Amino acid sequence: MSYSLLTKVESGHVPATPAFIATVARALSVDVGRLTGQPYRDAEPTKRGARAHAAIPEIRRILPSFDVPPEEGVTARPLSELAVDVAKVNELRRLSKYEQLAAVLPAALAEAAQARKLLDGAERERATQLLASLLRATNSLAYKLGYPDLCQYATECFHVLTLSSGDPLLRTVSSYMRAGNLIILGGFNDGMRLLDAQISSIEPDLAAADDPALSVYGSLHLRAAITSGRAGNGPTAKAHIEAAREAATRLVLFSAPIRG
Repeated sequence: MSYSLLTKVESGHVPATPAFIATVARALSVDVGRLTGQPYRDAEPTKRGARAHAAIPEIRRILPSFDVPPEEGVTARPLSELAVDVAKVNELRRLSKYEQLAAVLPAALAEAAQARKLLDGAERERATQLLASLLRATNSLAYKLGYPDLCQYATECFHVLTLSSGDPLLRTVSSYMRAGNLIILGGFNDGMRLLDAQISSIEPDLAAADDPALSVYGSLHLRAAITSGRAGNGPTAKAHIEAAREAATRLVLFSAPIRG
């Protein structure tokens, strides 16, 4: 980073981009939030957006216990009913309605974690996928509200789920989320190596890929485009955008709950 750019940002003549902030934070050995002042909270709890922050303490309480053995005598709703709630969470996430998302996410997260503890076989795998979807939403919510530590924790919980799941795409989504955390921290080169490895693992079977695989594949390219752009590599970013566009032309149905 040039001294000229640094002085222009300091004087307010040039905006501090996310890449700039991440680089400075790394040089100063501080968290990005120390420089940006995140999370951004409104002093008045009645203000729009403040209610979203109110859900964070409950989410923090739920995540550490997601794989703790259940209490005796507890039961879980049928997964078909829980899946309806998870679909609502996913829709709110895709529409960026974070205040509404925060209102329903903690309860759904706790219930999916409980269901996974109580079930076996195919039902446990389905519960794992639903919980993974909610952790993905947790990661998004934490990122948008400015809680990078919670982003990281949700990603770690997601990764733990992949170790017991039979769905190979879960591991790929986990890498997608990890790359996002690396972007926040300014680890662009590490993020690109991670994304390139996952993209390469999908490409041999791309010709026969279904909609979920194509969705994940395209998402990996989009995240790689962002990572390349933040690193100042415009040609690589454009190449990944084009690859994502090609995947989109083949994607005819967005169906799986965790493939966002």
